[in-house]
Amino acid sequence: MFDEEKIIAAWNAEMYEKFETETKDVDFLLSVIGSKPLKILEAACGGGRILIPLARAGHEAAGFDIDDCLLEKIGAKAEGLDNIVWYKADALEGAWGSDSEGNSGRMFLTKQNFEEPTGMLSFVRNFDLTLKDGRRLQREIPSKKHYIGLEQLHDWLDSAGFVIEKEYGDYAGNPIGKKTNRAIIWAVNEFRTRDTHRNTAHRVTGGAGL
Repeated sequence: MFDEEKIIAAWNAEMYEKFETETKDVDFLLSVIGSKPLKILEAACGGGRILIPLARAGHEAAGFDIDDCLLEKIGAKAEGLDNIVWYKADALEGAWGSDSEGNSGRMFLTKQNFEEPTGMLSFVRNFDLTLKDGRRLQREIPSKKHYIGLEQLHDWLDSAGFVIEKEYGDYAGNPIGKKTNRAIIWAVNEFRTRDTHRNTAHRVTGGAGL
């Protein structure tokens, strides 16, 4: 008997690390934040693709994610950095290839259903893996993702005491519009003490994704 969930989680984490290697968003984020060291919290930090560069740039970086296997990838990358922390937490309630254990396969999505009033997309992640010993592992995992509109995001930030300073529609710095596919928002928390200045950057992907 083998642990199906553990095998799938480990394979999924390695495939994410292998194929999710974009740097344009990281470079853009660093340019917007500037060189002054800040305290930054990244939700859904994964394996540290963005979190690590933030720490290397001198910022006090903290990140959380629900995926243990992705979080385990951060340690080796963060070696020598004393200004970074990461932990497991739930922010909300395909790729192909082989992992280091020799398990290969694919993941694809089915049964997608979007609820307009709540902005919740429910779907099923289908894993079809061939294990290194030749056994086949197939599993369906129900999942959810929250999509929000720009107006709702503005309301959330306002109610939390944030003031929007900059908005961008893409990594080139263009304004949000019908021809851009992102909503990148730089907002500052109005609550400050003499020693604390808290900033947050929130990105909405595809015009409406969280």
